[in-house]
Amino acid sequence: MTNHATIRGNLTFGNGSDRLVNTGTITGAVTLSDVPTTGAIADTVINAGLIIGDVNLGNGNDIFRSRGGVVDGTVFGG
Repeated sequence: MTNHATIRGNLTFGNGSDRLVNTGTITGAVTLSDVPTTGAIADTVINAGLIIGDVNLGNGNDIFRSRGGVVDGTVFGG
């Protein structure tokens, strides 16, 4: 998913390898899920905008890059 505007509300991604690119504003929690029975999945968040809320990457060898971006919350890695 790519966001260049404003999203208000929580974002929950489904199972599998998820990717979020944000250059806008997200107001709400961001959750990237894993399938418990298939093990850890690698998720990617690229943030050059603003996230107001927690980011939960789930399990796996995840990537979180926030060059020029701001997170007003906690980033939880797997």
